[in-house]
Amino acid sequence: MEKSIQINDVEIVNRQHIEGVYIHSLFNAITKFAETKQDVRNFEVYIYDEKDGVVKISFSPKQVPGKKTLGGKTDYGYGIVYFADVKTGEIIKTQLAR
Repeated sequence: MEKSIQINDVEIVNRQHIEGVYIHSLFNAITKFAETKQDVRNFEVYIYDEKDGVVKISFSPKQVPGKKTLGGKTDYGYGIVYFADVKTGEIIKTQLAR
């Protein structure tokens, strides 16, 4: 059974842990995402191992109840994917989600 925790009246399910090696990449991706002026609270964030020491960090907008979605955009914003070097944390590529 998954443990449930609550932060600021939002229920968060603790599903995964993040290895320390990814923290720098995640920090840089969050910093870049903040430049878009989108509210990160309306997004889900996914982290994937890619090939050759690259990590993929995807910001996917949540669905708006009762509305259809076309592509990677909802009323909350548009999806963005960052690719980072795991060793340095440097963002090496950015793409809009589809």
